[in-house]
Amino acid sequence: MSPFIRRYAKYLNEKAMSYRSVAFDFCKVKRGKEDSTLRNMNAEKLLKTLPALQAQLDSLLEFDCTANDLTNGVISMAFMLLFRDLIRLFAGYNDGIINLLEKYFDMNKKQCRDALDLYKKFLIRMDRVGEFLKVAEVMSESLTNKSKGVITERV
Repeated sequence: MSPFIRRYAKYLNEKAMSYRSVAFDFCKVKRGKEDSTLRNMNAEKLLKTLPALQAQLDSLLEFDCTANDLTNGVISMAFMLLFRDLIRLFAGYNDGIINLLEKYFDMNKKQCRDALDLYKKFLIRMDRVGEFLKVAEVMSESLTNKSKGVITERV
């Protein structure tokens, strides 16, 4: 249990550091097409903000557990809190990358290189997010099966 709690604490520290560096919480920013914070950001600010978001996402994905590890209630709850943050971070991250790609051809050479590096890292992270979501799906299925068992026992 201890390694998972340490990883969760590391994520919380990274979340606080990213809040300190960009002055807003990525999990609470507006998302969507028109009024999204990361969709309306200029290129310079976006190139400074996305690395902080990537670092926060990396620390979240370091939790790295399997469905078999989620037998303890504390670990399961930490996983659920991380899952909730992951969905919000992913939506913001996606908005930021879309904005970055829209502005790509208006950037100078150095900014284009930085944007390309950010996009390459985005693709790698999406594979890791997929793995995390598979664990969440297995956990959800097992919770559904357990609740069905409880319901049939009572009837």
